[in-house]
Amino acid sequence: MDIYDKVRDMLAAISEGAQYAEWSGHLIPGVAVMGVRIPAMRRLARDIASGDWRGYLTEAQAASRRRQAAGEMEFMEERLMQGLVLGTVKGLPTPEYLELTAAFASRIQSWAECDSFSISESRKRIERDGETIFSFLQRFARSEREYEARFGIVMLMKYFCTPPYIDRLLDELRTFSHSGYYARMGAAWALAECFIKFPSLTEPLFHNAALDSQVRRMAVRKVCDSLRVCDDAKRRLRQSLA
Repeated sequence: MDIYDKVRDMLAAISEGAQYAEWSGHLIPGVAVMGVRIPAMRRLARDIASGDWRGYLTEAQAASRRRQAAGEMEFMEERLMQGLVLGTVKGLPTPEYLELTAAFASRIQSWAECDSFSISESRKRIERDGETIFSFLQRFARSEREYEARFGIVMLMKYFCTPPYIDRLLDELRTFSHSGYYARMGAAWALAECFIKFPSLTEPLFHNAALDSQVRRMAVRKVCDSLRVCDDAKRRLRQSLA
């Protein structure tokens, strides 16, 4: 039994069972779900990262291609585990790390796989290679594939909603264009976070005609649900929908 099959068996062993899998499946539609909780998966990811994680990722990617070609089922947690391992490994040069990340991101099939990803050693990596990483994520944000676009825009929000990059992030959101619901929702989440952290810089974008109207509507809803925004600011954003 290879390491990929061993990990699959480990995931099955820590599954919460059919009832939890069914509940999770309602939250993450369109994919097969084992029903494993994220904290348990993160613990397993750390164990894998301390051993032959390269062998695991190589086998996992090959197995994914085989199953896709054969029309066989692959569980969401099997793909998600690869992302969690990448979020744990240390010491990789950024070019190699981004190559592995691109291979993972290109196979994402749900919002959960996207949003659970974390860049390993992110502070040090962005301080050293921020421009390279921003450009890498920007290319994904502009992808025609729904979950690649969500991955790019959500990761830009997660790591570049900061003073050095906020203007460029807002420009990316202004021109963001995708018809997919989950891609648009990711952009709306990013726009709402930008407003919460940088309200004076972000508010004009809500009134910009170039902004996708559905992204604007979703973002206003998210801001209005936030406890971090005053009622007057919420009122002004609602006016942008008029």
